[in-house]
Order: sequence, then C-alpha cells, then structure tokens
Amino acid sequence: MTRLERRRRRQWIATWVILIAAVLAWAVTLVWAVERQGQKEAAVEEIHFPVNPPAVSIEELKAEIAVRTDHPNPFFYRQEIPLDKYLQETLYSAAMEWGVPYELAVAVCWRETQYRNLVTPVEMADGEVRTYYGMMAVCDKYAPEYMALCGIDNLDTEENRLRVGCCMLGQHIKNEGSVRAALCRYSGDDEGWYADSVLRKMGELMA
Repeated sequence: MTRLERRRRRQWIATWVILIAAVLAWAVTLVWAVERQGQKEAAVEEIHFPVNPPAVSIEELKAEIAVRTDHPNPFFYRQEIPLDKYLQETLYSAAMEWGVPYELAVAVCWRETQYRNLVTPVEMADGEVRTYYGMMAVCDKYAPEYMALCGIDNLDTEENRLRVGCCMLGQHIKNEGSVRAALCRYSGDDEGWYADSVLRKMGELMA
C-alpha cells in the first residue's frame, strides 16, 4: 500500500469517526430533550388547577376572615408580592374592611395591572371613554356608588383606589353569593376566564 493510499485510508476512517460521534451526540441530545419535556409536563400536571374551580361560599369566606381578623397581628409583609410594606398593609386593611380575602385582593391587582398603579382611559365600542384607576383598575363609570359607601369623594390616591376596589369586590361577593360569580361581575367577563385566572393566582398565594 502506497503512502498516498494509507493517507486516504486514515482520512476515510477519521471522517467516519466524526460522523458516528456526531450521530451519537445528536441521539444523546434528543433523549435529553425528551426527558426534559416529560419533566416539564409532569411539573405542570402537579400544579394544575381546574378550568372551573368550585365557587367559595359566603360562609367559607366569613370563616376565613374571622380566623384572620382574630389573630393578634393579622398583617405581615410578604416578599413574594412586589409591593412595598405600606401598599401591602393598605391593601390588607381595605380587604379586611370589606370582607375580602387578602390573597383575592392581591390576585386581582396582579390580574388587572401586574401591581402597577395606573390611570388608563379606554375608548369603548360605542365611543364612550372610561378611565380605570389604580392597581385594581377601578372604573370611573361604576365607582361613585362604592366611593359613597367608603365615604370618599375622589380616586386621587392609591389608598382610595384600593378601598373602592375592595368595596366593589366585597359587595359583589355579598350580592352574587360566590367569589367566582363576583369576579365575573367585577370584570364583565361572563365566560369566566378572568375569574379562573384570578382564582388560580389566589390559590398560589395561599399555598
């Protein structure tokens, strides 16, 4: 065998070794990806919430509020909620004032504005412009009734906006008889997607 033939043979062997190594690496990567996807799906299944979670009765809410308000120091700062201590305490006080579970009020702030204190004008289909105030997105069209219940005459501060939002939510719970129905009324979403989203978040906060 000539020197040229030996060189070509070595090149041929090296090429096949590289190809085999590449195929093995691809196979290992594919197996890892499949296992990783299976782990993700298992994790999602573990934290799955039903699309239509059961409604919470007024009696259950009253019992929950009673347990919390009987505690000598019911408020505590929660680092996982991206609000400072003052706003958390303000929201907690507003929720307790109107019989709303704190985690429910927090979940509404998360769903409405991602905890941002906004003032957002929105033009409706009929040309009417409505303005939504604060983290709970209190609508100026419906706010006056609940502002009167709170004894306030403006939505200039986040404290007032949170009180009115919790008042509105608390009255809806009282009138509708369930948290889910109250959330549907609060959002105007009759299909329940908003309510289910808020209830899932509430469940995470209570876990």
